[in-house]
This record gives sequence, structure tokens and C-alpha cells, in this order.
Amino acid sequence: MFWLGVGVLCLAAAAFCLPLLRAGAGHAAAPSDVDSGGDEAAARAQQVALYRAFERELSADTTLAPAQRERLLAERGRQLLGELDGVGASACAAPTAFASPRWLAALLVGGLIAGALATYSQLGLPEAEPLASARQVLLLPPPPAGDAAAQREFDAHIATLRQRVARVPTDGGAAYLLGMAELKLGRFAAAQTALDRAAAGGPADPILDLARLQARFLAGGGRLDAEGSALGQALLANAPNQALVLEMLAQSALRDGDFPLAIGYLNRALAAGPPAERRQAFEIAHAAARQALGEQTGVRIELQLQQPPPSGATLFAIARPVGGGMPYAVVKRPAHAAPATIVLDDAVSMSPANPLSAATRVDVSVRLSLSGSVRAGPGDWEWRAPDQALVPGQQLSLSAALAPPG
Repeated sequence: MFWLGVGVLCLAAAAFCLPLLRAGAGHAAAPSDVDSGGDEAAARAQQVALYRAFERELSADTTLAPAQRERLLAERGRQLLGELDGVGASACAAPTAFASPRWLAALLVGGLIAGALATYSQLGLPEAEPLASARQVLLLPPPPAGDAAAQREFDAHIATLRQRVARVPTDGGAAYLLGMAELKLGRFAAAQTALDRAAAGGPADPILDLARLQARFLAGGGRLDAEGSALGQALLANAPNQALVLEMLAQSALRDGDFPLAIGYLNRALAAGPPAERRQAFEIAHAAARQALGEQTGVRIELQLQQPPPSGATLFAIARPVGGGMPYAVVKRPAHAAPATIVLDDAVSMSPANPLSAATRVDVSVRLSLSGSVRAGPGDWEWRAPDQALVPGQQLSLSAALAPPG
């Protein structure tokens, strides 16, 4: 259809120049009646006849002196000879003079068509319609195994996108679509390359950056390199509780054996109150990381709730300096998902510059906040254990029972 349209436009361009072609043809045909051999001879015979008639008129005029008669006859002869020379010259010059417009018009038509095609090849988008169809890769599910038709459809879209990215490397939209298609097909290294190309030179895009992080995480077998970790941190700077980013960072830290870092990410993910199915996966990973880390300097709290917690309440467990100040460590959970055991140590520190392991004595509190705020409010459930001694390398064990006020 595209090339059919090109052909129609070329014909239209030729039709636009057709009047010029016809004009050139007309000019070329006009002198052809003069420059043929027979027409030139007839013109010459006519001029001779005129000369003879003029000579007879002068001979019949008895008023002219012989010298005058000779002079007038010579002038008429020169005039007729000049006219005969003009006929010959026009016959010789006519093909060149009048044929050139036809060639000029033909060259103009050809140049117009060639120039249009060359310009379109550089600036046009002949694959616009296939590219529009290729956007379906965002909606299509991965082709099921054995479904040849679905696989062919996917492959056709990917081929279109690859051609576009190869021809126009700066087309970030096509590179993004290609990367998402490769992700769906499980070709993670190719997806990473395409998505990184989509992001090159453009402003930060959280949706694109999240896809890039996924591709990099999966291409690395569940590990993130330094660039991937930096990308994850940049995403968390804009959305601190983004569960998917926290999960990938935690899984990478677990595979690298950095259990405190993994616990910190999982603690943040659980604090955000993920859906039940994700929360269960986070809790399993959190327990595995805690077991791998072992006992550290800190506080272990066995928690009991005397009554079912109010809907929407939030649990806070805090270890802070004796007498108040910036907390050393905090654990936050939705009240309905409050764990039976809470551990406060350096893995859940508020700041690496102020670790719990550097303290010798702490105030410990557990509070069920009805408002969801870390600050105490009316009706909150609260338990306190002030001025507790810490032993390096050991966990202080406490039991906390929470109930409504009074």
C-alpha cells in the first residue's frame, strides 16, 4: 500500500509538469513544416518568381533611366536573397532551439520524482503503519508454548521494531517497545540493551527506569551491578516505598550475602503494607535473611496483642537513647500484619552514622498508633521498657503486651 501511494504521487507530479512537455512538443513541431526539404524548395521558387515579376515591372516602366532600373533591381535581388538565407538558417537552428524545452521538462519531472524519493528516504516514515501495529506488544501476553500463530505475530512486531531502531537509533519509543517485547519473551539481555538505548539522552522516566531495572535484574540472574543498584536508589528517591524496587534490591543483596542490607530493604517493603500475597513472600525472605545473619547486638521483643487491633492502625517498635532523641532503630508494620517477634538492631537502623550497636543503654517502646503517625496520639496502645542495658554481640529479650488505654 505504501509503494502504491508513492506511485500515485509520482504520477501526480508528472501530470503537473505535463503542460510543459506539451509546450515543448508544440514548439518543436511548428518549424518542422519549414525545415523539410520540399518546403524549403517551394519557398525558394516563390522568391525567384517574385524577383522575375519585379524585373518585368521595371522593364515596362518607361519613366526610369537604365541606371535607376539596374539599381532597383539589384536592391530587390539582395532583399530576396536575404529572405532565402533566413529560411535556411531557421531550418538549421530550429531542431536545437525548439527541442530543448522538451528535454528540460523531462529532466524536471525525473528530478522532481528522484528528489522526492530521496528526501522521504531520509526524513519520512515508511514503516509508520507497521510501527503502529507493533505497539500491541504492550498489550499482548507472551505467546504460549506451541502457539505458532501468536509467536509469528510477536516475531513480526519485533522484526519491525528492530528495523526501526537500527535505522533510527534515536527513536526512544521504538526502542522501548522492543525492550518490553524482549522482556515478555524472556530475552533479558536484549531487553536491557534496548531499554538502555530508549533512555539514552532523554529525561528520567520512572516507568522506563523501572523496566530497565527489571531487565538488568533478570539479565543478571537476580543480581544487580553497580549501575543497577544506582538506578534502584534513584527510583527509591522519588518513591521510597516502591515494593518492586525494594524486592529486587533485597534479592540482589541476599544473593551477594549482604544480609543486613537485605533486611533493611525488606523491612521497608513490609512497612509499606504490601498485598497479602507479596507480604508473605517478603516475610519468608526476611526470616531467611535474619536466620542467615544470626544474633547481633540489639533487642528482641516477643509481642502479644490483648485484643484485635483497630482497622487501619499501625505498629511501631522503637529503640532510642535514654531520655529521648533520634531513634537508633525502628520497625513499622500494619497492625493486622504485626509479627509475633520483632528484632531491633543495626539492620533496621535509622542512620548508619548512629547504629544501635554503638549504644550501651536504650529506651524501648512499642506503640499501636490509631492515626498511623509515629507521634503519640489519643487512644494509642503503648508499652514501654525504659533504660535497658545492651551487651555487645547479644540480643536483649523483652516481652511486650499491648492493650487499649485503661
